[in-house]
Amino acid sequence: MSLVATQIPFQVNKSALLEKIADLVKDGKVTGISDLRDESDRDGMRIVIELKKDANPKVVLNQLFVHSPLQSTFGAIMLALVNNRPQVLNLKQLIEEYIRHRQEVVRRRTAFDLAEAERRAHILEGLKIALDHLDEVIALIRKSKDVETARNGLMTTFKLTEIQANAILEMRLSRLTALERSKVEQEYLEVIQLIEKLQSILANPQKILAIIQQEVGHLREKYGDDRRTEIVSEVGDINYEDTIEQKDMVITISHAGYIKRQEISSYRSQRRGGKGRDRRAHQGRGLHRASVRRRHPQLPVVP
Repeated sequence: MSLVATQIPFQVNKSALLEKIADLVKDGKVTGISDLRDESDRDGMRIVIELKKDANPKVVLNQLFVHSPLQSTFGAIMLALVNNRPQVLNLKQLIEEYIRHRQEVVRRRTAFDLAEAERRAHILEGLKIALDHLDEVIALIRKSKDVETARNGLMTTFKLTEIQANAILEMRLSRLTALERSKVEQEYLEVIQLIEKLQSILANPQKILAIIQQEVGHLREKYGDDRRTEIVSEVGDINYEDTIEQKDMVITISHAGYIKRQEISSYRSQRRGGKGRDRRAHQGRGLHRASVRRRHPQLPVVP
């Protein structure tokens, strides 16, 4: 019979834990352990605690919890910023604040993506205009004496914005002539659809919550494993009585006022003479008691 530990508490050193258990057994604070082995390997941790035949595993485990670092506690202060002010929260409040934080993150991220998509759509609209008047655009750029003149010419002639004109001027003529209208129109359609999607997310809080739920699900699939801890409302301390094995006992009181405790497994109704279940053992103890009486006749004998 043995106890096997495959995990130890956070920040507890395995070697120090084994040393502590060995010292406890040596000092007699933990009883019932016959051997202690470290069988850890690359597959994981494994500490084997061999028990004696008559040992109670629950009692030994409680003794280890009380006297060794096999069980440890640490405080968790759930402090968070609520409206830019520090506040200690309970578990429910902490989850609610986390959700509110994630809602703000999703809103800001969506607004950023929307601005980028609108900027790209604006540039694509300018490219579509340039493709519609490709020869005129190329001629205007070639006859312009500098970039500023070309930019102003594009903005005036084709009603382009500065951003659109700069996007056209930053492209090489070889790329501009090689652009295919179908590719530009396809990208423009995709960007417009993306803009509509992002705008609908910002306008609907339920869609933001759905995104948060989906992202948390991805995190669970990527990093989730079986729960190693248990969340309970209250954990009771291990009492001293929990470290003592529970046994049925028989208490006998003599006419002279002496009290004797005896395990029920070794108890048997005694006849006249009081020899007990094991006559030889009781005979030996009787001789010992007799010798004590002879040396100290004034002291009572407690069985």
